[in-house]
Amino acid sequence: MRRSDSCGIGATISVAAPAFLISRACRSVCFSYEFAVNFLYNLGASLQFLSFAKQQLQGMHALIHAKQIPVEKSQDFFQQATDLERALGDQSYAQSLRRYQNAKKCLVTVASLILAIAVILYALSLFGPTSGTIKAAAGQLMSDFMLFATTISIVAGVLLVGLIGAHFYIRSLEKKLIGKNLSALWAKILQHWAPDLAAKQDIASLDPESIAQFVAVQTRIQDVNLDLK
Repeated sequence: MRRSDSCGIGATISVAAPAFLISRACRSVCFSYEFAVNFLYNLGASLQFLSFAKQQLQGMHALIHAKQIPVEKSQDFFQQATDLERALGDQSYAQSLRRYQNAKKCLVTVASLILAIAVILYALSLFGPTSGTIKAAAGQLMSDFMLFATTISIVAGVLLVGLIGAHFYIRSLEKKLIGKNLSALWAKILQHWAPDLAAKQDIASLDPESIAQFVAVQTRIQDVNLDLK
């Protein structure tokens, strides 16, 4: 090999290596950014729900105390809501809660199964199949690479669409659970134990935050009036 050729190869390597390292660094930065954004989004959503649950519990506890409702106070928002509903002899909110929880469990199970399969396939690609049956199956799949790649792409696409659909379905269940379903539960509770408060507002048309705030304020006013008497 001539000296000029070796110099050209060396120059190519010296240019390609930094480019490869920069590409890897950019991908690492993008992954870190995406992870940080997802983490902050989930953290923000959790903190927002904690604030929402605290407000709902304050309203429920104030009503339990003011109306002497025979229900034990709980620091778990969903437990408190279902306990109040059970005291009414109803189960509709509890059923919607179970539907939401079961859907979340199914999504986590399916995602875990997909992850486990991916890890197994990755391990096989690294260390190779160990048994003759797996070797034969792998050889048969790889005999027609285009068919194999197309099949994998279709399966991955179907799984991705299914997971996205399940995610949005669970989000819709959650939105109903802490939205109109909770407002309907509040309306039933107030009509049964506090008809005087229910008569002051169209409870079912309000959002749960407004209802909880309204109940907390009104029960506090009633307590003050009783103290003045």
